[in-house]
Amino acid sequence: DSIVLSQSAISPINIALIKYWGKVEDTLIIPLNSSLSLTLNTDDLATRTTVYLSKDFSQNTLVLKDHPSEFSKRLERMHEVIRSKIPEDGITVGDAKLSKQDLLEMKAKVVTENDFPTASGLASSSSGLACLALCLSKAYGCDMGMEEISRLARLGSGSACRSLFGGFVLWDRGFEDFKELEHDLESVDNKSRAVQVRDELFWPDIACVIFVANDKKKETSSTDGMKTSVETSEFLKIREKVVVPKHLEEIKEAIETKNWPKMCEIIMKESNSLHAVCLDTFPPIFYMNETTKSIISLVHELNKLHSEPVGAYTVDAGANCFMITKKAYVDTLVKLMADLSHLNEDVINKYDFGTFPESERFDIDSQKADLLREQFKDKIELKRIIVTSIGGGVKLV
Repeated sequence: DSIVLSQSAISPINIALIKYWGKVEDTLIIPLNSSLSLTLNTDDLATRTTVYLSKDFSQNTLVLKDHPSEFSKRLERMHEVIRSKIPEDGITVGDAKLSKQDLLEMKAKVVTENDFPTASGLASSSSGLACLALCLSKAYGCDMGMEEISRLARLGSGSACRSLFGGFVLWDRGFEDFKELEHDLESVDNKSRAVQVRDELFWPDIACVIFVANDKKKETSSTDGMKTSVETSEFLKIREKVVVPKHLEEIKEAIETKNWPKMCEIIMKESNSLHAVCLDTFPPIFYMNETTKSIISLVHELNKLHSEPVGAYTVDAGANCFMITKKAYVDTLVKLMADLSHLNEDVINKYDFGTFPESERFDIDSQKADLLREQFKDKIELKRIIVTSIGGGVKLV
């Protein structure tokens, strides 16, 4: 009987707080700038992936939502790099001893499913490829640490490298100077990987509310968008040299010192900077729609009403708006947004962060709520609201 090896994992999605936009090397996916993200809780949003390896498979296949397809070029490359790291003396599975040659003769079947809409601006490629890099390397018996696996995940999808860890995660671009790309690309490739800045237990009262404004596939994929921005945007050059290094230092310090107002400010400015680059790209790219823009205005209004910011919006290459907030503020925010967008409760996921004393909550008096209803009447159209919190990295199951 031929042996089938299998390995499963569950992976989170991550939301970039300092955005990744632009590559300096397309094949290896070396980013123009370093980025920093927040990992979201797999209890609410996750990708489940199982890898099967067998000599009986005629080709490598990926099965997403029961639809089989061949491996993409990127996936094939990631697969080959992992296979190059199979132990020389093979592996032992139960009673069976498999040689390196046995393993190299196997093909992979990958079954993956998301519990959120694929290609809707919720980063499914990041969670899917993080899961896959871990499952493949374990199934083939490769002995690698998580940072090394994050480097392999990067070959599949840049942002995937950040989903291997929980909490706050930095994807270091891997070089100080652009000359390194010409002289020592191998070293850059090796250094361009994710590291955990702080784990999910460091600042546990952080929540994230995702306002899903669109669950359709986006018009300009981020891969295409980035490419055009790198070719045409003058502002992107300034962003890489000036804006990102400043924001990165500031947000790292804000995280370390738990400076909530400062962190919120950087998150919002950074999101705006990404969309300014998109507007400066020629022809311009529009990811945000009227709903997204209205939510941004609303967040600024809400932040004026409280002794500290209620939260920070951040928008990726899509129309969905992620709001980084505190668990104590979530109830009020969700009620208000459901009210403004006439959403039914059945499209808001169940969550339970417990109860909070009045001194910690954010409440809106009825007069102010009426004014907001008037101001944002018919401006916010949502498909659903997903409430989640800061969470851990990929885990084997």
